[in-house]
Amino acid sequence: DLIGKRMSDITPKDLAEFRDRRLDEVAPSSVNRELNIISAVFSTAIKEWEWVEVNPISKIRRPKDPPPRNRRISPDERDAIIAELTTDNEQEVKTMFLLALESAMRLGEICGIRKKDIRGHYVTLPDTKNGESRDVPLTPRAQELVREFTITPALASKLFAGAVKRAGIKNLTFHDSRHEATIFLASKLDVMDLAKVGGWKDLKILLNTYYAPTASDLAAKLR
Repeated sequence: DLIGKRMSDITPKDLAEFRDRRLDEVAPSSVNRELNIISAVFSTAIKEWEWVEVNPISKIRRPKDPPPRNRRISPDERDAIIAELTTDNEQEVKTMFLLALESAMRLGEICGIRKKDIRGHYVTLPDTKNGESRDVPLTPRAQELVREFTITPALASKLFAGAVKRAGIKNLTFHDSRHEATIFLASKLDVMDLAKVGGWKDLKILLNTYYAPTASDLAAKLR
């Protein structure tokens, strides 16, 4: 166990045991994030505090991350989900879903929109996942859909999941709309502009996780 140990006493073996124990509890990507945090602490201890001389994280194997999720949403699936969203709260979720497909905004970002943030052809998101505000340009369709919503991300996610289940669709989440929207926006914007719209600071994440066009998508651009 790492708790209670002096940093200078923590060995690669200790961290390897921590890694293996956590792999029984969470996904490899979560373990890698935790190892990154530990590594950052050791780096600071080496460079600034001079408590230790070596970062033991560098001496252990990292878990291999699973391949990035690449779930597309077909037009038929989109229509089936929309048909299931009929109650007042579900109508809000339907609008959120359609807005997400046009803008690549996350569910939490959409739920956080206030009237004062809507600027006509774009919306300002004051609180995003990376902790910074972001201006998101809106397509004409998105301009028609954007507004202040009244339900929480947790309720919206639950209602969306219920509609997906009733529609008989497997392995689809609200967040998959971000991937689908990214493919759509990539037909209109270059990669740097796309990164700005979606708030990706690391282009590797954009290219490897969200922007994954098929050969047919790319061939259509060559016509």
